[in-house]
Amino acid sequence: MVEVALRAILLADPAVSAMVGDRIAPSMIPEDASLPALTYVVVDEDPDEHQEGLSGIETVSIQFSAWAVGTPAGSGYATSRKLARAVRRALHSKRQVVGDVSLEAITGGRIRTERPEVDTDVWHSFVEFEVIARVGQ
Repeated sequence: MVEVALRAILLADPAVSAMVGDRIAPSMIPEDASLPALTYVVVDEDPDEHQEGLSGIETVSIQFSAWAVGTPAGSGYATSRKLARAVRRALHSKRQVVGDVSLEAITGGRIRTERPEVDTDVWHSFVEFEVIARVGQ
């Protein structure tokens, strides 16, 4: 699974791990997790096919969300963006084999930030990638 390989790369990246430790989870932040933290979701997974079936190459769209707490003037906004940029630096253009996943190309890296919901100081910046990988070969 491509997302598991990307998580492993982020856990091994000094800048990312310095900010989140091992707080990188699929979909939602665990209730008891401290911030900052990362979540990820596979937005789209498109396997390549040829006449004899699946080729083992997949194109995956994935979104990483960087979560941080703090007021606009404080650290929440800046921390969520700093974490999103660290994720982008760790993954963009990366080519690496992790387990049975060979990451062939990682593109994208656009960062967007959302304002916190009313009555919360939790900031959310997210970064999106397109990944081409050979899986299970």
